[in-house]
Amino acid sequence: MKLFKILFVTIGAVLAAIIIIPLTVLAGLFVWLKLTEEGDEDQVHDAEVESATEPRPQRLPVHSPREAGGRINTLSPCAKSGANP
Repeated sequence: MKLFKILFVTIGAVLAAIIIIPLTVLAGLFVWLKLTEEGDEDQVHDAEVESATEPRPQRLPVHSPREAGGRINTLSPCAKSGANP
């Protein structure tokens, strides 16, 4: 009986450690996140202000190959035989 008691106590301790250790790590990460959160907001706000004052480069419109006069490659049997749909 003493062996069973030791076995059950050992299994209980291992199961408790499996649950408690990850929860402790998550709690520590949560506290660290909350402590560093305000500094991150200031950096993001400063970056947004800087990017808003910079002019954006002009983007060219994108046209499909059909609009540009090119042929669209398909896998249909019509395209292989040379017929134009």
